[in-house]
Amino acid sequence: MKRLLAMTALSLTLALSAVVPAATARPETRKAAVKTCHDLYLQSVKTANDSYNAAAKDAKTKTGKERKDALAAASKARQDSKLQAKESEKACIAKAPAK
Repeated sequence: MKRLLAMTALSLTLALSAVVPAATARPETRKAAVKTCHDLYLQSVKTANDSYNAAAKDAKTKTGKERKDALAAASKARQDSKLQAKESEKACIAKAPAK
């Protein structure tokens, strides 16, 4: 058991040490920075759509007012997530290097 925990901890440490520098490195050109910002935006929108689809699938098992409320809540959550992702993309692009 100790060996399993030690190997898991070592694997996580090595994985994080490889991922963290790549995630924190800033792109040197504006074009690369804008592409990174847009890719993050697209990922956020995909996540919002996936969450909506899961919530809608769950809501379809309900009936009446409960179903209507669940679908409305899922739709509002998706809309809010997309709006937040767009604002985040704008802020990211504003932080991008000028040249």
